[in-house]
Amino acid sequence: MHSATCSLLADCSHSLQGTGRRVIYKRISTHVDLQFSYFFNGNCIVAMFRQRYHGRRRLRSCLLLAVTLCLIIAATQLVATYLNYEVTGSLQDEDESSFNPYGYPADILATQTSRNATIQTVCDMRRPIRKLSKLDQRLLFSHLIVEPNYKLLYCYVPKVACTNWKDTIRHLQSPNSEIAEWVNHNDGLRLLNSYSQEEAEVIFRTYFKFIFVRHPMSRLISAFRDKFRNEPYMIQRYGVDIVRQCRDSSSDYVNGDEVSFSEFVCFLLKNPVQDFNEHWMPMHKLCQPCSVTYDFIGKYEELEEEANVVLQARAAASGLAFPRRQAKYHPMQQEEKTRLLRTLSAESLEKLHSLFHRDFSMFRYGETLMG
Repeated sequence: MHSATCSLLADCSHSLQGTGRRVIYKRISTHVDLQFSYFFNGNCIVAMFRQRYHGRRRLRSCLLLAVTLCLIIAATQLVATYLNYEVTGSLQDEDESSFNPYGYPADILATQTSRNATIQTVCDMRRPIRKLSKLDQRLLFSHLIVEPNYKLLYCYVPKVACTNWKDTIRHLQSPNSEIAEWVNHNDGLRLLNSYSQEEAEVIFRTYFKFIFVRHPMSRLISAFRDKFRNEPYMIQRYGVDIVRQCRDSSSDYVNGDEVSFSEFVCFLLKNPVQDFNEHWMPMHKLCQPCSVTYDFIGKYEELEEEANVVLQARAAASGLAFPRRQAKYHPMQQEEKTRLLRTLSAESLEKLHSLFHRDFSMFRYGETLMG
């Protein structure tokens, strides 16, 4: 945020540019033209004051008016600073690349600055959390895990190594516990929705907020393979509806077995996003990066390196390293992912990309359908 500096010296012409506002001061003398133009969010609201003052008696009034306008500008900046503080938990200018409170190496700092800048561009403008819909607030607060020992606030995204992150956070909370090979979802973890509003506001302001994301199509295919091949509950919960909605030759009796990827995509395209399961809900809907400024945005594709950057930045004293992939984990090969995508029509591919467009843009995955 630029500083508002008011100079009443002769021949002073100073421009202050901030988020949608400009103030122009012209020469103040015995005959003074003072113009004040105010711009906000691209909508020009011009308040023009034009007065001519003659003689020394009138000069005092002119100076008083100039000082008043300076105070208005300063108050506007204070309000903008407060709103930024309320949403981001930080009074620091978000576009100051030199700001490095966590001691990131230069390359990591540059990457994080770039990722946050991209989100700012896609979001266009920040939206305070309190102005999110009740549904979006509930979704966000139910995906924010609080770790009080090291003051971590982690937004978990299913199918983006969240199981390992949850186990790591459990270990930070109970250092003597063993990191299990498999864990039971959110057991032993406390979500932000279990705190009062006042407590949540303090956590947003003072905790280290981080998120890990993944290529949208890679995540979607992983969710399909995992949930519709290995989990009877998910097959029963969603498989029957998918077959009924998207299989042309379905009989009166269906059990949801053998759902194809094209049928799964058909199901997504026919239903509203707010009804999606968290495993295929768009990442920006789960974690609301247009309302929460994350201190670290990690990527699944660089998981081991970037996860350990987070631990070094905030939990170095624990001596904990991010666990390697579980032994039972078998990543899908690129050829298999490509084969599944080729089962979709060009129209379905276009609609699918549109459905996850903000994830593609916000997290810099370009226009490619496969990472």
